[in-house]
Amino acid sequence: MICRLVFGDPSDDDLNSDLVLTAESVLHFISSFRYFGPRGPVPKSSDFFENVLPNLDGSRFKQEVRMSRDGFPKIIGLVAALPVFSNKSNVPQASIKKQLTVAFSRFGSHGYAAGFVKWSDTAEKNFIKGRILTKSGFPDCIGTVDGALMVLEYTPQLGDSDYFSHKSHYGITAIIVCDDTRRIRHANIGLCGSAHDNRVFDNSRLGKISKRFFDEEEYILADSANTTSTTVVASYKKPAALIPENDIFNKYHSSLKMTVEHCIGMVKSCCQSLRGMRSYISYVKDHQRIVY
Repeated sequence: MICRLVFGDPSDDDLNSDLVLTAESVLHFISSFRYFGPRGPVPKSSDFFENVLPNLDGSRFKQEVRMSRDGFPKIIGLVAALPVFSNKSNVPQASIKKQLTVAFSRFGSHGYAAGFVKWSDTAEKNFIKGRILTKSGFPDCIGTVDGALMVLEYTPQLGDSDYFSHKSHYGITAIIVCDDTRRIRHANIGLCGSAHDNRVFDNSRLGKISKRFFDEEEYILADSANTTSTTVVASYKKPAALIPENDIFNKYHSSLKMTVEHCIGMVKSCCQSLRGMRSYISYVKDHQRIVY
């Protein structure tokens, strides 16, 4: 495609006043101008941030900011010294408090997901164990674990058979550990979709250095695909599951185990890309980027 830009009088037959450009050149010319018309001010208001948000109760504050009122200033303290929050521009940044309020609110809206994953400390684990014992009768249990497949929309070009899972989808496997309130306590992702859940767990920090995470007699519940160990208690498989006592055990086990299944479903509903990552894997760096 050839375009002709005419400068001056269009009726002038002097071809020296014409400039013949390709479509690519025209696009480059247009793209070099960010604005083609005058820019007017956009009305803004700080009333909600300054007068409404500080007076909300704890529950409504968390609903707006996606964080507790007590936890919010702690996060500010952790990041306040970062150089990204200071510049030498003539246009000053908004306050850190305002920037984080906007960011956290956006992270919690539809299509976004953010979270702070932290393994429970001793005090938290005691609370968790008490709640689980009351609800399900499992002593010293601190959570549940399950595998999750992060589906790839396109067939990988790098060892496609390695990515093909038992669910007949290409993907990358992960394990998620959560407590009884569906709060994620640990996550490990990176192995190809054909990897067994048990293998993913064994390659995680929980599996490799379990003594750093589990105190004596503490454990998490897993489904029958996992192997029972000192830190993982799996449900019974058939034919052992047909024994009446084991069947009762499995029912109580399942009632608690479903919390992690609900947790994974909630994560995928917040982050739709986990249901179908639209990225190609042709090189190792592509896999690493998707995992990141």
